[in-house]
Amino acid sequence: MLYAFDIFVCRMCFVGARYGHFPAMLSHINIKRFTPTPALVFLNILSLVMLSTSDIYLLITYSSIVESVFIMLSVSGILWLRWKQPDMIRPIKVSLWIPLVFLAVCLFLVIVLCYARPFEVSMGVIITLTGLPAFWVGVVWKSKPLWFQSMFCKYYCS
Repeated sequence: MLYAFDIFVCRMCFVGARYGHFPAMLSHINIKRFTPTPALVFLNILSLVMLSTSDIYLLITYSSIVESVFIMLSVSGILWLRWKQPDMIRPIKVSLWIPLVFLAVCLFLVIVLCYARPFEVSMGVIITLTGLPAFWVGVVWKSKPLWFQSMFCKYYCS
């Protein structure tokens, strides 16, 4: 199960990088194995960093606050689009009460975690904000020097 999850998530990173949502380095494929090796290496490094903590409940708190906030933002975006563009074609039509209840549950989780564990919540926010420089270097910065681009391309570009 865990192996399948690793393959699934690395493919998501690979496709996200192909569409410009992640650094382009994650969109490269190993020529010999036809696998997204940079995405696999990146996710394995993240997994090792997460395993370095001795308190599993701390890791659960960090990930649950970040996950709840981002899911809450995603569902809020869906509700905002439903309000601003009601005639937009949607492949799946869901009754309005379902995302509203889901949003209320996520909001409840975020508020309770902020009240019960403010230090862990602030650490989760700081960990999330550390991704902004990586996003800027990997995605926003379009005119990277040639040496910077070729550093990864010699192994993963065709």
